[in-house]
Amino acid sequence: MEKFGVRRVLMVFLIITLSGGAIFYYFMDKPFMRSVEEYTDLYLERNPSCKYSREEIIEEANRLIEELEKVGIKDPYSGELIHPNTWKRVKNHPAMGTRLTKVKDAKGNVFIDLNGDACWLRHPLANSVSRENKVLYKDSKGKEQFQITYCYRSKEIQAVLHAALRSLPKKNGRRGTPCAKPGRSFHNIGMAFDARNYATVMVYIINGKSGILGGCIGIEEDFVHFSMGEISAKKWSSLGCALKQAEAEATKYGRKAINWVSETVDEAIEGVMFIWDNLPNL
Repeated sequence: MEKFGVRRVLMVFLIITLSGGAIFYYFMDKPFMRSVEEYTDLYLERNPSCKYSREEIIEEANRLIEELEKVGIKDPYSGELIHPNTWKRVKNHPAMGTRLTKVKDAKGNVFIDLNGDACWLRHPLANSVSRENKVLYKDSKGKEQFQITYCYRSKEIQAVLHAALRSLPKKNGRRGTPCAKPGRSFHNIGMAFDARNYATVMVYIINGKSGILGGCIGIEEDFVHFSMGEISAKKWSSLGCALKQAEAEATKYGRKAINWVSETVDEAIEGVMFIWDNLPNL
């Protein structure tokens, strides 16, 4: 009886420990949040020539957040406030029923954004990014990975970016501000990411069936922006993105061909040198 009692106590203790860990992970393993002031300081460190002062950015960002708080709908999975117009577009998307997940690179490390924070995306998109990045890493023989700059963005950072980038000169007929207001961006729902090496990324990540598209002018931050469910394949193609992807693919396979020829020539030279060095012994 005494042994049985000890085993029971240990079993209960183990169950409680594991349950507590699972609950902690579920509720606490979430994106790290900063204040408007902190995000403003980080932005100005990277962009000291910004036309707006720290006070002007903070004031405008807070105004945008207050505006969103009046009408925003709370996403039950991320807890973020989403503008009603954006919510209508995404509420029935399958990915919206999944949690935000950390995105890992080919070495198992979590991607880090421009603010030094972990990269989070909706589970299906996070898996796709991690999987295709591994393919790129393998194809490049460990020399290249996705250069991600932003993934999920809170309303605070979205407001700061919009406030800092507003009223930029219009380009290619598009609006002056390349960054949407808080609650209106697919970054705010964890269904978008930006990549510095977009020409390479689009070859690996573009998938019309899954709705992962981007890498062209006409979708938020232009070429660097990739998202899931934001734009239809037909619209994406009409923006000239399909041609751009074809060019990127040609570059990719051309690079592979050049690497293969280079490796073959190197092997041939090594073979000739081996024979030459060993002629006396033949």
